Amino acid sequence: MQTYSLENGTLTVFSDSYFDDDDYEEVDGSAVEKIIIQSGVTKIGNEGFREYANLTETDIPDSVTSIGEYAFFECTKLVDITIPDSVVSIGDGIFEGCTSLENVVMSKNVGAVSNYAFSECESLKNPIVFESAVSVGEYAFDGCTALEGVELSDRLTGISDWAFSDCTSIKNITIPESVTDMSKFVFSSWTESQTITVKGQSDVPDTWDSDWYKGCHAQIEWSV
Repeated sequence: MQTYSLENGTLTVFSDSYFDDDDYEEVDGSAVEKIIIQSGVTKIGNEGFREYANLTETDIPDSVTSIGEYAFFECTKLVDITIPDSVVSIGDGIFEGCTSLENVVMSKNVGAVSNYAFSECESLKNPIVFESAVSVGEYAFDGCTALEGVELSDRLTGISDWAFSDCTSIKNITIPESVTDMSKFVFSSWTESQTITVKGQSDVPDTWDSDWYKGCHAQIEWSV
């Protein structure tokens, strides 16, 4: 059974078998400018569209529930993408190195921001909202120098190493009271003009790593 077609720069994916049977390895990624995933496909597999250097447009239907590791790694011409609310999980490095990516509309049901999810997305600008995520992985937004904001879930409990390092365009970020685990170098390279608002705390919680603020010069506002 045919799992995909590639015509005039448009890759159409018909079924999960495209990923399960490794058919994606047959495709010349440099020839793909647009991806259409047909309704009924439930996932985007690991490295499914990795290094599709000329990809500019992707249509993800609301039948997709998961996107695997490095699925769009170094898709350097991709500018914007919408992740439908049907998606509950995203793999490590999903958009790592997507240097032209400016806007991401994120599923409100994603349970965790994966490691390296947006690392080195240097053009990513518009604020991203995570309504349900309970954790932010290591290097998740590292090097997102143009990013203007991230809205974190009130369910959030942990932020990993270097998660927001070099995010020097964020004016203010609010850390929910629910965060009990803050790892090291989370806000490395932040400057005096930036502000970190910590809700529900008057001082650093005992459960946070002692180096959580290391390399950071941002102002801290404790909000009880």
